[in-house]
Amino acid sequence: MKLTNVNFLAKANAKINKNEKGIKIVSALLVISISLISAFSITVTKAVNEYKEDYRARTLQVDPIFGPLDENTVNKIRNIEHVESIFPLKGIRNDSFSVTQTSNQEFQDRIDDKGDAHIDIW
Repeated sequence: MKLTNVNFLAKANAKINKNEKGIKIVSALLVISISLISAFSITVTKAVNEYKEDYRARTLQVDPIFGPLDENTVNKIRNIEHVESIFPLKGIRNDSFSVTQTSNQEFQDRIDDKGDAHIDIW
C-alpha cells in the first residue's frame, strides 16, 4: 500500500471523528421522533376505533321543528340502505325558559342588570 493512500485514509478518519458528535445527535433525534410518531399513531388509532364503536357515532338524530314526522317520512327513512331501526323519543326535547326571579341573590342581581335570563334545555 502506498503512503499516499494511508495518508488519505488518515485524513478521512479524522473528518469522520469530527462529525461523530453530529451523527450521534441526529441518530438520537431520529430514534426519539420514531418513538413519538409510533406512540401518536397508536393513540390516534385507538381513539378513532373507540369513536366508531360508540353509539353516538352510529346514530342520526332527527328533531323536526314544525311537528312530528308523519308515517310516510318515517317509512322513507326506514328504507334508506344502512338504517337498522328507528326509535321515536317521547317528551320534551328542546325548550327555552326566561328566568325572572331566583332565590340566589347573586343570580338575581345579574337578572336585574340584564332584564331576564334565558335558559336553553336540550
